[in-house]
Amino acid sequence: MRLEGKTAIVTGAANGIGCVIAELFARESAQVVVCDIDISNGERVASKISAQGGKAVFVRCDVSQEDQVESLIQATLEHYGRLDILINNAARWEQDLKLLEVDQKTWSYVMEGALQSVYLCSKHAIPHMLSGRWGSVVNISSVNALSGGALPAYSAAKGGVISLTRVIAVQYGSKGIRANVICPGTIETEAVAIEFRENPELRDRCLKPVPLRRLGRPEDIAYCALYLASPESDFVTGATLVVDGGLTTWLGIGDLD
Repeated sequence: MRLEGKTAIVTGAANGIGCVIAELFARESAQVVVCDIDISNGERVASKISAQGGKAVFVRCDVSQEDQVESLIQATLEHYGRLDILINNAARWEQDLKLLEVDQKTWSYVMEGALQSVYLCSKHAIPHMLSGRWGSVVNISSVNALSGGALPAYSAAKGGVISLTRVIAVQYGSKGIRANVICPGTIETEAVAIEFRENPELRDRCLKPVPLRRLGRPEDIAYCALYLASPESDFVTGATLVVDGGLTTWLGIGDLD
């Protein structure tokens, strides 16, 4: 088992990508903390993992709030006695607006949920990784961080996640802490699938520029997170892994066959 003896916090784990990461890590023998503000679904995920023979506990936490993050870390240590892996998956985003349409309240809301949360969780998790001189921080960014177009606040926050990850990699690499980023493309989570069923044309638009001719699945991101979280990637840090089916490689010149 690739994560045997490791304890992992997965934020935003009540649904979507975070849920699948938590379930996969548990199957690989990690002790998992399912972190989310969604109590009902968070408890469901933890219960499902436990029923399948894994180890999981749900902790409700708004990761944009420092006092709640401190409580999350304390609860993790009380349950499992250690912390080895942090998956910063939780995020917020705005409606598809132009920059001049984004008010300061919306900007701050997105920044707190998508960037400040990564800072706070990393700040309070890393000290407990340092004691064991081994730790892996995996931050979920987005292809939005690599291009200019929609969602200005979200894109800026996710760009900040990449930069912050590199800072962690440089400052704590000599102490055994690694930090890496995954930039997903369009991932067809349950929520996205519902949106696509209501708007089939949107799905077609998202699919058209993808060279692999399919949209991503949560498992595509989960297996990348597993690699980056595990000792198998012990010589990988500060890396940005783009998982988008080739979306960001296409310049939009000509039609894809």
